[in-house]
Amino acid sequence: MTFTELLRDRADALGDADAQVFLSDPGGARHLTYAELDRRARALAVRLREHGAQGQPVLLLYPQGAEFLVGFAGCLYAGAVAVPAPLPGDRGERLQRVSGILKDTGARLVLTDAEHAADTSLWLAVSGRGETVCLATDLDEADPAAWRAPRTGPDDLAFLQYTSGSTSRPRGVMVTHRNLLANQEALQHLLGTSAADRFTSWLPHYHDMGLIAHVLHPLWLGTFCVQLPSVSFIKRPISWLRSIGEYGLTVGGGPNFCYDLCTRRVTDAQLAELDLTSWRLALCGAEPVRAATLDAFARRFAPAGLRAESLYPGYGLAEATLVVSGGEPGVAARRLTVDAAALEQDELRAPRPGAATRTLVGNGRAPDFDVRIVDPVAGRELPAGRVGEIWLRGESTAQGYWRQPLESARTFHATLSRAGLDGVPDGSPAESGAGGGTPRVAFDARSAVRPTALHAADAASGATHPDGTASEGPGGEGGTTGAASDARPATAPAVRTAVSPASTDGAAGDASAAPGAEAADAASGAARPDGAPHDAPATPRIPHPVFGAAGGVGRCPVLGVTGTMPGHAAAHRPAPSAVPPATATATATAAAPPPATAVTALPEAPGGFLRTGDLGAFQDGELYITGRLKEVIILNGRNIYPQDVEWAIRDLSPALGAGHGAVFTVDADREQLVVVHEVRAPRADTERLRALARRIQSLVGQNFDVPAANITLLRPGTLRRTTSGKIQRTLMRRLFLHGQLSPLYEVLDPAVRALIQPATVPSGDPARSTSW
Repeated sequence: MTFTELLRDRADALGDADAQVFLSDPGGARHLTYAELDRRARALAVRLREHGAQGQPVLLLYPQGAEFLVGFAGCLYAGAVAVPAPLPGDRGERLQRVSGILKDTGARLVLTDAEHAADTSLWLAVSGRGETVCLATDLDEADPAAWRAPRTGPDDLAFLQYTSGSTSRPRGVMVTHRNLLANQEALQHLLGTSAADRFTSWLPHYHDMGLIAHVLHPLWLGTFCVQLPSVSFIKRPISWLRSIGEYGLTVGGGPNFCYDLCTRRVTDAQLAELDLTSWRLALCGAEPVRAATLDAFARRFAPAGLRAESLYPGYGLAEATLVVSGGEPGVAARRLTVDAAALEQDELRAPRPGAATRTLVGNGRAPDFDVRIVDPVAGRELPAGRVGEIWLRGESTAQGYWRQPLESARTFHATLSRAGLDGVPDGSPAESGAGGGTPRVAFDARSAVRPTALHAADAASGATHPDGTASEGPGGEGGTTGAASDARPATAPAVRTAVSPASTDGAAGDASAAPGAEAADAASGAARPDGAPHDAPATPRIPHPVFGAAGGVGRCPVLGVTGTMPGHAAAHRPAPSAVPPATATATATAAAPPPATAVTALPEAPGGFLRTGDLGAFQDGELYITGRLKEVIILNGRNIYPQDVEWAIRDLSPALGAGHGAVFTVDADREQLVVVHEVRAPRADTERLRALARRIQSLVGQNFDVPAANITLLRPGTLRRTTSGKIQRTLMRRLFLHGQLSPLYEVLDPAVRALIQPATVPSGDPARSTSW
């Protein structure tokens, strides 16, 4: 089964039923039925095949609305690889990101609507990609009767999900039809969804939570979603909540910030008009979930019929297609209050009397995944109550990163240590800075002052290499959830530098005996996607972009290296029957070692794990997320890489370009961005520094859509860096919060200023005694 075939089945069965309702601004509603979606997708697929799109990436640049869904379905119907992305626009970050995606995919075809076709064509020409064809999909429809089903199977790519990582190194997560369908099942298992549900969303379609959970999951179920433009929600949050009552919507949500925005912006008069009684699941994901936000939202909207147990936190990431874990529908999410100091030592312990605490929001269980908590250095599985890196595997785990075989092997094929020894498994690029930026030697990152500790933290966090390349772990817009809520920010949990294992061993069970998903189907008597029996000649396969013509072992056409495509001839993950979902959670704790004998052969190490880069722990079977190994900044549901902001600031003025900066966040009731930067200005009086700080605020706001209320300008040479030149962001954040910086000029939000401990600088220093 492919998602294409599922859409065809839905069109036959549901016909004129709504597949999507888009609420335009102001007031209009565009209904797209299953029959219209199918007809237009077939017509578009005919045009795409004429342009040779089968098996090729096709960039989808649409505003929110029905045209995107037609474009996405048209790509599936043509056997093309859809690549959802935002419209280029004229803002720096978005323009660079889309340009990076275009370059990374090598797409020769771009789809948009008639309204944006001219601007998109101009952007392509300016980008030096004038040869790329731009098609307006709402014009010049072909004859849908001319459509022929593509020869795609479950293990062919359905789309690329680009994480919102560094604009200089975009990474497209390769999602197959099998991955997509498996994650739809995982969503249903967790949420208990059915065709009786009606969905609501304001999330962009290129956001993995927006696409997988709110656009495609309703289609998989055979129901519909009511969607609003993101801009409408940001300007008027009441419009989203009002639509829930008007259409009787039951499932939908977004990042933590959207609930905070509703709580702050909806007036008492507007609240009196709302009816939220139908809203049974208010999904919370894509950024850390705060207990305080959930509680405030529940209290605020209880008079409108919202039940507190409707708030539903979950954990997921783009590399796992989307969802990994979640709680039980209709049951309030678990909370766990732990000792803050113990958490910094990677342990979940009950608080000591009078000690600082941190409240964690539970992220439920993962019945469709094999999830382990692993020491990221030694590769050993950790017991319950210990914090480590989250590793997972399952049918939803994507195939790797587009045209990045080495990073794919490093991230998607981790192998647990056989004997609990530190080291690099066979096949792993072990050199520090080889894409993963992870040194061979393990460091203790608990110390706040030892340079070696902070070197390790930076290396594991996504800091840049001396040559300017980024060191990024997984985790796109579908990032971690379930972080702390009510506590004053403490030092991040112990961050150990992780080696980058790439599995060359088989997964648990006899992987070599299962050459691929098709072999599993053949053994079960299932028919091939093209309807032929398994002993019939195979239909031609679409060449895989990294690993060769038919999956399995092949040669990368880009780097000239040999690799293996997971799920094919040398599969690293088990076949669906190898790890039954019902037993997945039982494997979350370390297995007992074999009885000691005079000569004991070590068991085969389980492999094929995705290294998420997220830190977490199991407690009583519940997954709690505590942080991340990398230093991705998550604000308003978006992942922002600090080096992107830092580089942009350095380019703003020669006074800043001569120094260095660090960008990080602090928890002041809500996550706030802090910019700490050196300034080299011989005649820098207060007015000039104030003007420079305002320019930084304006730049960050305009280019990154993030408020920058906190600017600290320092003397040259103040910023801490490693011997290799990496910015020690973790240390700079700690020095900032401990009042150990001596700013030349500083402007802070009052809530952030309240976090700073008593300064150790002289009390008469005007930098601390003056509030700007």
